[in-house]
Amino acid sequence: MTDDSFINNELDKFATYYNLKHTIRWAKNRTGDVTESVAEHVYGMHVLCSYFLPLVDPDRKLDSYLVQTIITWHDMAEAIVSDMTTKSKTAEHKANEKAAEVSIIKNATPHLHDQLAYIYESYDERTTPEAQFVKALDKIEPMFHLSFLIRKHFDINAHFSLQWEADEYREHRDHYLSPFPLIKRFDDILYEETKEYYQAA
Repeated sequence: MTDDSFINNELDKFATYYNLKHTIRWAKNRTGDVTESVAEHVYGMHVLCSYFLPLVDPDRKLDSYLVQTIITWHDMAEAIVSDMTTKSKTAEHKANEKAAEVSIIKNATPHLHDQLAYIYESYDERTTPEAQFVKALDKIEPMFHLSFLIRKHFDINAHFSLQWEADEYREHRDHYLSPFPLIKRFDDILYEETKEYYQAA
């Protein structure tokens, strides 16, 4: 992990994994639109989890099932209220997300009800190490997506906008990534690779 070329080779592998996010089912084409769905972001987080969890938790102290479940459900409110960048979210949108989470819990099938209530409480407040790990993945996943777009030669300006300057967004991520030095190591390389490709709107 101390060799930049090793991490760059690993990022090439991630670009292969991420290609599935842009492989449309039933041999159909997403003509003229390679934007990312929330579900595709969740898929990316599951891939990152499979890679990083054994490395950051070799003693298996984290509940891997809980981690995977938090990933699957953490953004489900956006199926109701839609999605926007972290920087552009208003207090009203955040309140609507909370209300959507309450609705998802209330309307969940009985065997999921208590689990979802626990997931949203722990993830929103990051009260568990599992939630903290998932939040770190959530914050770095867009950087892997940007790396994918660069390595696959997409038009970055047309398909990627976080409304941050590169340094500003890196500082924002750092709070969530610093407890996980290995993930932070990848972020350092991703920052250097991607910093010229996006600017604040």
